[in-house]
Amino acid sequence: MPQSTYISETDPSGALLPDINEVLYTNFDLSYIPQYGDTYLLKDYQSNVVSDYFRPYTGDGSLEWPAPLAFDASNNLYVCTIALANFISRVDGEFITNVFPLNTDTPSGIAFDKDNILYITIANSNVSFERQEFIWPQVWTSKILKLDLITLNAVELVVSGISTNKLDGICFDNSGNLFVSDSITSTIFKITETGYSTGVGEIFASNLAGINTPIGLAADLYNNIYVCNSGNNNLVRITPQGMLTVVASTGLDNPTGVTYNPINNCLYVANYGPLLTNVMIPAKVFVYQIVNETLFQLPIPYPADINYREWYYAIATDKTGKVYTCGAEEKPNIFFQQGQGAFIKEIKDMFTGTKSVGLFYGGEADVNAVKYPIVYNINPITSIAIDSTQTNLYCSQFTSPFKPDSVDPVYVPYPYGVIWKVPLTDPSFNPVLVYPSFVDSNNFTQPKTVAVKNNGVVYSFTGDAFAGHTLFGMNPEGVIKYVGFVNKPEMSDTSSLIFDNQNRMLYCNSTYPPVTGAINSPLVRLTFVNDYTTTAEYINLTGFSLADLDGMDQIALNSDSTILYFRINGTTNKQIWKYVFATGASTKLLDLAVSAVYSFGGGGGVKVDSSGNVYTMLMVTATAQGSLVYWDNSDTLNTVSVTFNDGSSYPLGVVFGFSEFTTGGALYVNTLSEIAIERTLYLYTFSSSNTAIASTSTITGQPITDTVNIALNPAQTDVFLADSGTNQILKYNIATEVASDFVVFVTGYVTPILNNPTSVIFEDSSTTHLYVGNSIANNIVRVGLDGLAEDVTVTGVTLSGPTGFSYDNTGNLYVVNFNSNTLCKLTFADPLNAVGVAITITGSPLFQPSSTSFDDTFTKLYVSNSGLDNVVEVNVATGASTLYSNGGKNISEPGGIAFDNETGQLYITSSGTNELVQISNNNQLNNVVVDVVSDDSLLTPQGITIDASYNIYLANYGNAGSPILKITHDISFNNIYDSSTDGIRRPRQCVAYEPTKSIYIADSHAYIPLLDNTQTVTKYATNPLLDRIGGSVAIRNKPPTLTTGPFIVAAADFFFPPNAYFVSITPDQTNPETGTPVVNDVIVSGDSDIGNEMPVAIFDEASNPTSKLYAGLKGIPDPSDPFQTLGGGIIEVTFTSEIAAVSKILNITGLQLLYNKPAPITAIAFSNDHTFMYTMTGGEAVPTTAVAQLELKRIANYRTNSVLVAETFVTFPSNDVLPGPVRPYTSLVVDKYDYIYALVRSRYYRITPSGDFITFIDPLLSDPVNLLWNGTYMNYVPWDNSIFVSVTRVNSTDKIFLSFKFDNMDGRVEPYNDTMYIYDISGSVPPFTETYDFSYNIYDKYIVIDPSNIDPGVATDTTFHFVMPNVLPEPTDVYTLTCNSVAISDDFCNNCTYNKTKFQSGTYPTSVAYTDNTNYLYVSLQNNTISRINLLGVVENDIVSSTDGLNGPVSMVVDLSYNLFVLNRTGGFISKLILTDNIFQIDNTFYTGITNAIDFAFDQYGGEYIYILSGSSPSVIITRISAVDGSGAYLVPVPFGTIYDPNGLSIDEFKPGERFLYVSDTDQTGVNRIMKINLLDGLYTSSTVISGLVEKPFKIANKHDGFLYVCNREGDSIAKISIDAQWNNINNDVWAVANISVPSGLAFDASGNMYVANTGTSPRNSRVSKIYMEYFPFTNVILNNGTCDTTQIYNRTTKTYVVVNYDTSNPTMFPIPFPYPIVD
Repeated sequence: MPQSTYISETDPSGALLPDINEVLYTNFDLSYIPQYGDTYLLKDYQSNVVSDYFRPYTGDGSLEWPAPLAFDASNNLYVCTIALANFISRVDGEFITNVFPLNTDTPSGIAFDKDNILYITIANSNVSFERQEFIWPQVWTSKILKLDLITLNAVELVVSGISTNKLDGICFDNSGNLFVSDSITSTIFKITETGYSTGVGEIFASNLAGINTPIGLAADLYNNIYVCNSGNNNLVRITPQGMLTVVASTGLDNPTGVTYNPINNCLYVANYGPLLTNVMIPAKVFVYQIVNETLFQLPIPYPADINYREWYYAIATDKTGKVYTCGAEEKPNIFFQQGQGAFIKEIKDMFTGTKSVGLFYGGEADVNAVKYPIVYNINPITSIAIDSTQTNLYCSQFTSPFKPDSVDPVYVPYPYGVIWKVPLTDPSFNPVLVYPSFVDSNNFTQPKTVAVKNNGVVYSFTGDAFAGHTLFGMNPEGVIKYVGFVNKPEMSDTSSLIFDNQNRMLYCNSTYPPVTGAINSPLVRLTFVNDYTTTAEYINLTGFSLADLDGMDQIALNSDSTILYFRINGTTNKQIWKYVFATGASTKLLDLAVSAVYSFGGGGGVKVDSSGNVYTMLMVTATAQGSLVYWDNSDTLNTVSVTFNDGSSYPLGVVFGFSEFTTGGALYVNTLSEIAIERTLYLYTFSSSNTAIASTSTITGQPITDTVNIALNPAQTDVFLADSGTNQILKYNIATEVASDFVVFVTGYVTPILNNPTSVIFEDSSTTHLYVGNSIANNIVRVGLDGLAEDVTVTGVTLSGPTGFSYDNTGNLYVVNFNSNTLCKLTFADPLNAVGVAITITGSPLFQPSSTSFDDTFTKLYVSNSGLDNVVEVNVATGASTLYSNGGKNISEPGGIAFDNETGQLYITSSGTNELVQISNNNQLNNVVVDVVSDDSLLTPQGITIDASYNIYLANYGNAGSPILKITHDISFNNIYDSSTDGIRRPRQCVAYEPTKSIYIADSHAYIPLLDNTQTVTKYATNPLLDRIGGSVAIRNKPPTLTTGPFIVAAADFFFPPNAYFVSITPDQTNPETGTPVVNDVIVSGDSDIGNEMPVAIFDEASNPTSKLYAGLKGIPDPSDPFQTLGGGIIEVTFTSEIAAVSKILNITGLQLLYNKPAPITAIAFSNDHTFMYTMTGGEAVPTTAVAQLELKRIANYRTNSVLVAETFVTFPSNDVLPGPVRPYTSLVVDKYDYIYALVRSRYYRITPSGDFITFIDPLLSDPVNLLWNGTYMNYVPWDNSIFVSVTRVNSTDKIFLSFKFDNMDGRVEPYNDTMYIYDISGSVPPFTETYDFSYNIYDKYIVIDPSNIDPGVATDTTFHFVMPNVLPEPTDVYTLTCNSVAISDDFCNNCTYNKTKFQSGTYPTSVAYTDNTNYLYVSLQNNTISRINLLGVVENDIVSSTDGLNGPVSMVVDLSYNLFVLNRTGGFISKLILTDNIFQIDNTFYTGITNAIDFAFDQYGGEYIYILSGSSPSVIITRISAVDGSGAYLVPVPFGTIYDPNGLSIDEFKPGERFLYVSDTDQTGVNRIMKINLLDGLYTSSTVISGLVEKPFKIANKHDGFLYVCNREGDSIAKISIDAQWNNINNDVWAVANISVPSGLAFDASGNMYVANTGTSPRNSRVSKIYMEYFPFTNVILNNGTCDTTQIYNRTTKTYVVVNYDTSNPTMFPIPFPYPIVD
């Protein structure tokens, strides 16, 4: 098609062809501009696609109504947007991209097929969706569309065999079958496609089967179809055989959407709620998850306002298992349709694994004077149980963590199992030993101190065990354990132990200073992580030095722990102090160095009563008797008068310890009586602070022998005494007056031993005892949480590897036996005795069962079979067992199993694959993706348990660092799109910003949508000020006073308050790229009374820093009449700063009138030189009845003249001339070529700078009326020469492309392929046969010189490729390069001898083949040898010698792996040569048995086959064999007579998808011709390429350039024949003649040069020649200064200069070097 002048632009500008990434083609002839809505491709001359599709614009919009959802193959979310115009849209975060306009077609369902084609059900009605009007009867018409989202082409799927009414849901099953629902006829149809756009339908299910108003559809992996049966308020399943089952009903109310999640195998239903919503506010409507026909209500959070609801309409699942639902915040009040206030919510299952067990701390040990921390990971864990309070985990450890290689002298190696407690309230989850405790009587020696915590745990420091003091704890039952330290403090002669009011322990080291840690204090405070793990800190006392505190041995606290009292009993100081923590103030209460009245005797003790009196026992120096004293609140020392209960007053003995005061104010005192010479326990009862009666406690049981320290338990029922004489803690019961040994030692070897425990469970109805399965000892042990254990006696069954404990709902314990593969039920007569019954299993067997779990009905027991890698379901009433895990994820050695009562899902650990899996529906195993840090990864996971909050605890058997994982199953609900706050709403006058190639969109939200150069939309400058601004966005590159732009002005559109016209936006000046933009109101002075409507506002020149804003006004107020206006007008606004502007109403005459006044100004534009302003009226205020013909006005010199005249530049046709319903809006833009584009009442016009106009686009002529009919505003986009259109009422934007833009071309254009071909692929039925549109050249002139720069005076070999215009060397001519008519090179002789040395004497070539990987030309010779020629033309003879077995080689081909194949005519076989490292491996048996071999060809496009031509005329055949091994011989079905006397073969795929085998042939009548056989149509269809060739054709070849090159052996020439007459109809029978002699074979190298095997008989012609076909190669080019502006190529054969058409003054001249970048 001929073209007028066009403009070609490239990006990068002027780049060489392979470096071009984008081209822009512009033509002012409307025949050569993109057609609105069409899709185009750019190809080169060989039909190779060189760009991405140039597609219709996908504008951004908004979701107004809830609508169907679907995910494509790339996990992009698509939604149907339903409004005034309808779209298929893509959800891009907070914005909606309208991908394809459906216009008036209303989508009701969408689904993608396996090829990523989108199917759309369309349900059109006579009811307007926009107005929600009620019409009776409501009539529906439906169809199905197929949309290719790559080409944006849509076709209707025409379905025969069914009649539809209102199609709604649509889905594909896993086999690709298509299903649709008809909600009016209550029918499900199955559609079988017979072609891309045709299909046959059948009824799959109907109302007779229970279908009632079906809406949404979904299919699972097993091809079951799920139907939202909204009329019956249920969900039904239809099997592939058509069987219908109600899956769920209770709780559903008008379900409309259903989706199947293949990741977790669950169904999800969107419950849209009642049809009528004006009757009442219904109960909350939910999204449900369905597992095994059980509904689980997803916990979507709801607002507190009871009148607020979310109505869930549609639902879909993405590729990662996230579920998305589309709903509305409001529903209509008339009848069932969509609502408004649409949103899209993401529902995400999140399984987060966190380490839920910390380190076990045992403190620190001294081994050979080296300190070691005693710290352990408690793995391997096999099973977990959680207590009823959900605060503690109890877990079984298969073997203890105490290994032989440990340096720990406390926890010695132990080969058996352990039960641990993990407190979940402890942030560090530090574990506690439950059983055994690993302390024997030899470890607990010389207890010195004792204290009782508020929970009854007793603590005591021992003497010098393990080369240092050790802290022990004893639970209320006396079971003793070591107390571990996260950071062990110094323990040096600990002598006092107390608790503060926060339950922290304080003690002091009386032997001081400590080795580490302290600064100035021997005082240590322990904070308990749990009862047996602490962290330590030293308490530093202000004002005291280390020496001052030497000998601190007694401490006490007041009741609120704010004051510390301590005694110093050192070698130097003997004092008692009072210390206030808050202030650091200290008071010395007693200093024995000052007063010799008293001395310290015995252990002493300091205690504080509830009144704050501080008591201690002192020895009276004079009498050597004890005296009880106290300091009152004034720190005055007082003596207590003590009498005994028998009235005596004998002297007090040495006091070794005070207990805490009782609530009644009494005090227990441990005293060494001088009378009894024994330890006595006294109770001091105070009648006042200074008076007490002492009574001796009667003690029976164990005697008190060497007790030192005592403590009263919080319940005040027992006194505990540290007895170093018996190495015991004595417990004295106050009520019974009995003293007993308190400490119970449970070492690792006491009976019962836990021998590799694998299962742990709480005793039924017990919170204090566990049952533990001993897998090796084959028994069950009852372990108390107190640390004591007993064997359980089981009768009736034999336990053999008991594990997998589960209770039924009546208290029976079910146990599987791993070793005997059995299941038994245990009924307990009492906690230690059970009777077992073996359950006989029928069906699926048990093999190495490892775990069990009941469902929520307790009728089904799930068993994991670790030996069979499966899960079975056992009916416990009958023993019938069925395979429950039947497909999906493969598991290996399943360990733990747990049923989730909330969701109905079954969780299983796959220990062999280190995964957690689950079963939801269809017995399908699905992987649970657990988000964990790498250190917490699942390794050989075993037992699992689920807590009351449905968190999963997992025994991570193989992970030493993370032996227990808590897997939190959270469901997050995130609004990814909310129409009230997201998207584009009511876009108006937008603006393009060229420096960043961005578009700022005028919008009615409180932000400006910013469309960047990647077509990504973001929210820019979110600010409440913008909420009232929605009319125009104008832009200027530079702000008035600031440095960094752009300067954006957002203008209000209508009904704005006075002086609230504009808001300015500037970037953050410190950080413009990422900082928060600054938004300000602009205060306007001058002519500020401009009315309350401003349809348009625009800067006249963005790049001008002084550019002014011009705004159109609807009505300028009349100062004399507040109820009238002076008509429309234009204001000029000058910005003096970012927040201030001066407005001036322009004095314009000649504006178009409305009711005798200037009409509202709704459109403004400017010429590029700013000589003219263009303006128009229009809009809803200018009806066609009042103004039939709108006028484009032109105002000259608008910047300088004070009085402006608006001349009529164009008068547009009225609606009488161009009838049809139209929108009233007008808009103007001017492109960079000064063409004016006008939107005038739904039609688009182009006006030349001289005023000629033409209808550019008429949306009313399309059927249906296209989107542009709704256009309201336009903006010109210079970088792609397009018009950006705001489609305000449709909440969308669009583009009219004025140029073809093709991108992503980088590297796809060959170096010399300058000519491009544009194809239109729109409106075609796939496979989308392209319609050739036109071709053009990227550059006017394009010459490639290599090297591009020639060094001055240096002989250089140089090639010249003339691409545009395309100039090629003649095949047999001789050329010389000249500069200023002087030769500057050697002669270039085309078709001269290539081989510089000779072949063997008497031989001649029979065929040639070129290998690009080695750059060798291989030549077969008639003497059964092969020679090769290197790049220098040197011949290497006998590469394959005559002894290697060749026999009459006539043809050679090279495959894609550079193997060389040789066709042997005489021998009738094909040889294969593997060319590797110059070692030739020859196989002469590759293919044999060929009769009369003629020629063969390798299919380099498919890479699979070799085609062999053989036989004798007329019985010739073509055989296809494998190119890999010669197998699979297939006779190509060419009808007899199709080819008669053939001589050559060649294969080419010049056009993609069109691959032909070309055959040179002479028919029965002697006509010479070329035939072709289609290799891809499956029929091997043959046809004639050309007939009537002058010469008989022999061997043929091609180089993928659209031509065949033919050996004319008898004519000593080569012919050049076009393979596609439509593409190029130039044929040359004698293309190359000179120096050609009996050509017998042709080959091409990678540069397209031809090699000819000349088989002439004379020595001169027994040679190979080379024909340069693409470029002129010159050797020894010498340029004295490296440049030449008058370079020419002289043809010595024709004695003329070659015409290259670069220089118009002399078409034979061109420059060296060629200018780069290229100026186009």
